[in-house]
Amino acid sequence: MLKKSLKRSKKGIALVEVLISLFIFSLMLASMIGVFSTLLQRRSDVRRMQQQTEEFSLASSYMAKKIRMSDYGSCSSSTCTVHDHSLNDDVTYTFSGNNLTETIAAVGVPGVIATNVTGGFVAHNTLSGNVPIITVHMVDPLHMDTAVQTTLSLRSY
Repeated sequence: MLKKSLKRSKKGIALVEVLISLFIFSLMLASMIGVFSTLLQRRSDVRRMQQQTEEFSLASSYMAKKIRMSDYGSCSSSTCTVHDHSLNDDVTYTFSGNNLTETIAAVGVPGVIATNVTGGFVAHNTLSGNVPIITVHMVDPLHMDTAVQTTLSLRSY
């Protein structure tokens, strides 16, 4: 009896067993590829959001520095004009065509501060004798979950 069982075990693996194990391996491999593909796509999305948020933050910091040391001119929903004392000139910030631009009056040519951005300005306390407050918000038009907002108070000279 022992000799019979030893003979059977020496025969090897049946073709059906190989096919079944290949099928199971293929299913596992396909599911792993799907998970890995999703992981790479999510990583790419997060990286894009991070880069866009960094660009918005840099643009916001740049504008904040200039606006804080300026006198209030006027603001609409997409445009804000201030008088920059370091340049002794008016500077206009505009959201237009998915770009945020800065135009210095003496130069007259807009320079792009941030790309792939929409947004606007809201001004508060603009009556004479008050310290004006300007809120700037920026949003990625393709991915509305990427946004930056800051509120600035202008210095009183």
